[in-house]
Amino acid sequence: MTEAAIWLVVLLTLVVASSVALWRSGSGRYRPPSFLLAMAAVLAQLAASAVIVVGACWAYQRFSPAWYVPVLAATVGCVVVWFVLLMVVLRFTLTETVRAALAAGVASGCVLGFAVIPLLVIYRTYEVPTNAMAPTLLGRHFVGRCPNCGGRAVVSFSEVIGQKLPAEAGICARCLQVRPVEHVEERASAGDRIFVRRLATPRRWDIVVFLSPGEGPQLYAMRLVGLPGESVEVKEGGVWINGVRQQPPAEIAGLRWYLPDGAGTPQFATERNPTPLAANEYFVLGDYSPSSYDSRFWGPVKGEDLRGVVSAVYWPPRSARILPRH
Repeated sequence: MTEAAIWLVVLLTLVVASSVALWRSGSGRYRPPSFLLAMAAVLAQLAASAVIVVGACWAYQRFSPAWYVPVLAATVGCVVVWFVLLMVVLRFTLTETVRAALAAGVASGCVLGFAVIPLLVIYRTYEVPTNAMAPTLLGRHFVGRCPNCGGRAVVSFSEVIGQKLPAEAGICARCLQVRPVEHVEERASAGDRIFVRRLATPRRWDIVVFLSPGEGPQLYAMRLVGLPGESVEVKEGGVWINGVRQQPPAEIAGLRWYLPDGAGTPQFATERNPTPLAANEYFVLGDYSPSSYDSRFWGPVKGEDLRGVVSAVYWPPRSARILPRH
């Protein structure tokens, strides 16, 4: 069964269970005359709740209040919609409305509880450890302003006499240029937490989580650029596969892969030393090229070391989004 089919089964089961709970709860003054009417009410509640949650997320990103403000607003909005729907439209009593809410909640909880089992097979969660993938994925970082376009720029940590201070340069989330950053905030921001699809087949330009083959193996997230059987070069700011320059997706078209002076000499995928990939090898790069320790230095990643494809950022709320695949 595909991932989409699993999600569809979970959603349909959730709707049916909640509809049955609602239909059987109106036993006093009024009961929905049909199961279909109860299902229509549940679908209306889900649609209204989705609009409320999207609106709360937009307001959070636009006005940056404390995180609990949009959460509280969305919760209150969903509860109000439920009471209006049942007491005004379906003419439930207050007691029946509360009973229906409890019954639907228990039914939904049971469905979601069973759904956790297949979802745990499909997904894992990770915390991004570094800013090698900035500005796409962020580790703990500082925020400043890009002097080129005025956009939001990401600044990594720099160790100075045992203290973690903002580095001199950062990468802009809008123009994707690396340069010194203005008006850097004093307080560091938390890194991203991500969902990773374990069963997805990796494609070029996907962001993958893998076990680093370097010293002290640990999990990293980077962009996959080279597939098994290909020859990889990184030159002129771009990725070349089998002698042909590759066109990145539109959202990262402004990225340039290069190394600053004094950053060390890459051993793999150079113009003089293209790296051929074996049948079970992949080549990965960080989006924040001058600050990324990636396959250019420690070589290809083995297929058995891949842990999955990053599908979404779920925390912090301001950064929550689904990542596109190409």
